[in-house]
Amino acid sequence: MIKRISIATLTLVAAAVAVSCGMNKPIKVGFSACLTGLKSDLGVNAMYSVQLALDKVNAEGGIRGRKLELVIRDDKADPDAALECDKELLEEGVVAIIGHMESGTISKSLGWATEHGLLYISPTISGQGYAGLDDALLRVVPSGGRQSIALANIMQKDGRKRTAVLWDSTNEAYAKSLKEVFAAEALKGGNRVVLDESFNMVASMDYSDLSSRIRGSGADALLLFASSTETANLLQSLSAYPLGMPVYMAGWSMSSDLLTRAGSSVEGTFLVNNALTESDKPEFLLFAGEYRERYGSEPTAGAILAHDAFSVLTETLRHVKSYTPKAVKAYILEHPSFEGLQSHIEFDRYGDVSRPTYLFTVRDGRYVLIGEEN
Repeated sequence: MIKRISIATLTLVAAAVAVSCGMNKPIKVGFSACLTGLKSDLGVNAMYSVQLALDKVNAEGGIRGRKLELVIRDDKADPDAALECDKELLEEGVVAIIGHMESGTISKSLGWATEHGLLYISPTISGQGYAGLDDALLRVVPSGGRQSIALANIMQKDGRKRTAVLWDSTNEAYAKSLKEVFAAEALKGGNRVVLDESFNMVASMDYSDLSSRIRGSGADALLLFASSTETANLLQSLSAYPLGMPVYMAGWSMSSDLLTRAGSSVEGTFLVNNALTESDKPEFLLFAGEYRERYGSEPTAGAILAHDAFSVLTETLRHVKSYTPKAVKAYILEHPSFEGLQSHIEFDRYGDVSRPTYLFTVRDGRYVLIGEEN
């Protein structure tokens, strides 16, 4: 006798199979940063860090039995390319994007992403213009103005009164805003900006003329807002025309790439950042050892902050009921406290954070911690 199976029973079976298949599918995590060209150092090290952390999560069983899949895109530090990358990642169904890494890169994507329900958890975007907004951007670093204030403070302690500022015009959303915060804060301490000049390393530069203009401005300090590669090129090129003044830099410049490329020209310079290059916290020591073993180098500040961004996401995924950008954002804002590799991370209702700013100098080819501001 042939048993008849009802349509209702078939529907239930199909639904169960669909749910089972869905549970076996990986949870897709987007990653978008500059991975090629002059500015790739920051993005490549961040990608290494996220891949390392993701592999570790998967080796431990994933998230509730589901593996994570990293979907990587190269945004080329270009706003148009970034928007295309994000459209592709939205089609891929990523739960969030770790990235982008530069403030200018996200300028064309953020409004679109907010409208289409995408979510960024950025390791390093710190442009002032993104603070206090209810949008698609969460970030694990404070607005860059905190670094500008720290730079103004250390220069005041050093007795600097006249500063020449060079800033990269290709990342205007970051560099220009930090420059403006610095100028206002420095003035309170009697330090004036006597030269304010943007540059683009793609264009040819007359370093002899640039050096003459810096010295001719009467500056007693030089401040740079530029990527590590561009900073290294500037320092090396200007070393042929000695300025006779100290050099200060924001966190964008700070990486292992700067030390190797700039050589002796970076000795004695000063930098600020929101991550330590060394720490005795067990979590950091474990991460640094694993990073060193896999990649043969020390983790950069960008790698450390990318690990923090990814950790915020994975901790959230362990608690949300649905793996969607909306659910992830809601959970983070409702449960805003997380532990980073080196310091506590506390989001406000706009997805902005506060964390310490560290002061460094370069000594014998190493970043040496000389102070901290909260």
